[in-house]
Amino acid sequence: MSANAKAQSDPSAVVRDPYGAGWIASIWTRDHHAAITPLRIGAAATHFLREELHRLADFMVPSGTMARVPVMADGGLPGKGSAASLDDAAWESFSRQFVNPADESTPKA
Repeated sequence: MSANAKAQSDPSAVVRDPYGAGWIASIWTRDHHAAITPLRIGAAATHFLREELHRLADFMVPSGTMARVPVMADGGLPGKGSAASLDDAAWESFSRQFVNPADESTPKA
């Protein structure tokens, strides 16, 4: 593995040019096939991302309720920066549901 010293000294490069000068790390594997087998690729990735987007929209603006956060003009998706209006309890819920969801495939200690 190697890290990009330029991205460390200029973190804004990660946002400006993530696939060029802003790359963060380069990782190699000995067994490419084994490494990508559990990943969602192609149509499976598209389906997963679509479902997650709908799940996020439902989380941010539960159907049948008044919007907790600003939504885009069409009312369909949360607006840019809308997560900033979440209170502590909502952030905790967001973290449990999206960032650190329980992974049933991981053995419990």
